[in-house]
Amino acid sequence: MQSIKAVKNQSLFDLAIQLYGNIDAVQELLTLNPDLITDYSGSTSYDDIDLGYPVQAGQTVFYDETSSLRIKTELDELPATNGVIDPIATWEAVNV
Repeated sequence: MQSIKAVKNQSLFDLAIQLYGNIDAVQELLTLNPDLITDYSGSTSYDDIDLGYPVQAGQTVFYDETSSLRIKTELDELPATNGVIDPIATWEAVNV
């Protein structure tokens, strides 16, 4: 098991792409991190958590580097447009 710190505006979808290479890993992230809190919902319940909200920056996020869900990818932070970073689409996958 490995861990990283979530950065500002990083959603569970972003984390799944960054850590596993696909969004199918969102459920695994939720299972491995039952105490994740999203910035706006404040919820840690699977039933209440809003997957579209970013997780709180600085939270430790655990992931399974041996998971069969992992696909090797790298992510680059998208550049700001006119000095503004889109809070929804902050990261993009880059072929490795």
